[in-house]
Amino acid sequence: MRYVVLLLSLLAFSATAAADNFAQVTGPARPDVMRYLSTTKTDACMDNATLGRSVCSLSKVSDVRSMAYGKFPNDGNDYAVVFLATGIQGTNIVRDSVLIFRNAPGTAGYSFVGSADFEAINPHDVRFQAGRTITWTGTAWGPNDPHCCPTARKTLRLVVGERTLRLVDH
Repeated sequence: MRYVVLLLSLLAFSATAAADNFAQVTGPARPDVMRYLSTTKTDACMDNATLGRSVCSLSKVSDVRSMAYGKFPNDGNDYAVVFLATGIQGTNIVRDSVLIFRNAPGTAGYSFVGSADFEAINPHDVRFQAGRTITWTGTAWGPNDPHCCPTARKTLRLVVGERTLRLVDH
């Protein structure tokens, strides 16, 4: 009986943990972001049967770290910025990415614009600036920092095109 209770507790914990991976996805872009994460495939998965890489959805191996909304000056579109951490299963490697979604006036929902990988954690202070540039601050690895413990403050800049993103000064 104890084993059944333990198994049920573990299953409940797993379901709660999985749901918490996306608790940061809020606001009007939520349905479109969740659809993107569940339908976009990544090779960051491991197939236990063959002990080799396989393909699965981003929602299986990713956590949304934070999310922000905003507009650029002189641009009537609404934007959603999603900071995503994707764990490469079977390793201790995490890939940090920023995803951009756009909602043009008169359209239904947010459409995916693009994604870019960056090297910093704890993204915050997101700002929408002229030139369709998004900046944010993160914590990066200094020259003497161990992998576990980055301490350097870093500002990242991302230029948003119609269907592309470009990290500047990263």
